[in-house]
Amino acid sequence: MSSLSTHPSNDLTAAIRQAVDTLQVDPRAALQQAEHILSAHPVSDAARKLMGVAWRLLGEPQKALGIIEPLAARFDESADLMHELGLCLGAAGRGNDAIAALRRAIAIDGNHAGAWRSLGDQLSAANDMKAAELAYEKHLSLSTRHPELLDAAAFL
Repeated sequence: MSSLSTHPSNDLTAAIRQAVDTLQVDPRAALQQAEHILSAHPVSDAARKLMGVAWRLLGEPQKALGIIEPLAARFDESADLMHELGLCLGAAGRGNDAIAALRRAIAIDGNHAGAWRSLGDQLSAANDMKAAELAYEKHLSLSTRHPELLDAAAFL
């Protein structure tokens, strides 16, 4: 379909960047920032995604899915959104759906290291250890810049 972009003004871009920077440290503050952004820019898909991620990080996967699922349907060629959808589905206890979303993310972008790691987590939870190991190996190969670490990991 289309890619996730909003062509925001400089103020909107700065506000979203600030909220993203806050997300891992204080998801509740990031959620409030996203709500504030949406009050001024109600069509900002980036702010909506930010809100969905914040809800997931706050342990509210159903609220997150209420935001992320419609975005993922609209932007079905976004590996990042499919990855986030997979994380939300996994957090909601929908493992098979999470695996499908993560496989979709990887089909879109085979070099999406985070999606490979998350797929490994979901496959491990589903007790598919062989497939999980392959996903983790792919994640490791994509996320390291030191080939000697890959050789060392092969011995583990």
